[in-house]
Amino acid sequence: MNNFILLEIVLFYNYLDQTKLDYIGHYMDFDFIFDLGPLRMFAAYRGHVEFINVPTNHPHAHPNHHELCLVLSGQGLFEHGDEVYPLKAGDIFFSELKEAHEISSMDSYDLVLCFFDLRFEQLSSGTICDQQSQRLQRFLKQHQLHTSTNHGLEHLISFIDSNQFSMNQKSALYRDVIQSFLLSCFDYLSHSVNHEVSGSIYIRSCKQRLLERMAYPIDVEDLANHVGCSSRHLNREMQKYHAMSVQQFAILHKIDHAKALLNMNFRIAEVADAVGMDPAQFSRSFKKAFGCTPREFQQGVNQS
Repeated sequence: MNNFILLEIVLFYNYLDQTKLDYIGHYMDFDFIFDLGPLRMFAAYRGHVEFINVPTNHPHAHPNHHELCLVLSGQGLFEHGDEVYPLKAGDIFFSELKEAHEISSMDSYDLVLCFFDLRFEQLSSGTICDQQSQRLQRFLKQHQLHTSTNHGLEHLISFIDSNQFSMNQKSALYRDVIQSFLLSCFDYLSHSVNHEVSGSIYIRSCKQRLLERMAYPIDVEDLANHVGCSSRHLNREMQKYHAMSVQQFAILHKIDHAKALLNMNFRIAEVADAVGMDPAQFSRSFKKAFGCTPREFQQGVNQS
């Protein structure tokens, strides 16, 4: 091999080592900016990573952003500095700035996870006055690097995944779901191992009732009665764990279900009826969520 070419290869690999493979080429292209009181959060959803054919991402560090990961399936290890954490489905883990870390699945070759890149800034003005900013402040003040969840966040990731490319990402609903997922992860990492589970029980029961009554209009009182608490308390729990109201949570499930039916070429009136809305209300809600009408969405599906 030509000595000049060999020197270029050596210099290139030295460069990769110096930069610690810090997402060269697309670093800093954050999709979302959330202002929460005096704090600003930048977030970018990077999708799924499989540690199957290549079972490790090798030791590396990020000087300017954090990573937040949710394990979707399989098993592996998260090595961060001198600490080693075993991974399984449902685990959340977080990397600190400039800390060398590695994710691997050497034994089972079956680890699958999704992750976000994150960056935080302190704003010159703003006070910590709402629940969302308090949750982020609590996380930044003190948190664990790894924990296990006791209620699934898979429904939020499923919504994010299914709408990542087809949905107007600037829509209020999509942003709410991204924020809800991140704040829920922060809650787990900033709480002790004995994270309270009452909210998860209410939410699981609420979700089941929504599925049972998908074809009926949203009735928050009915949901609260089914769960066994007041509507006010159910709204507080939903805000605490998912940063949205019960009404918003219910609309999320209805619209996501409607999108699947539209993909199957059901008529728009049939889909509206299936999710308990009149056609005009359904069209407004769908456009607010996805940035297009049900008819425009269905035409796009048929043309693809």
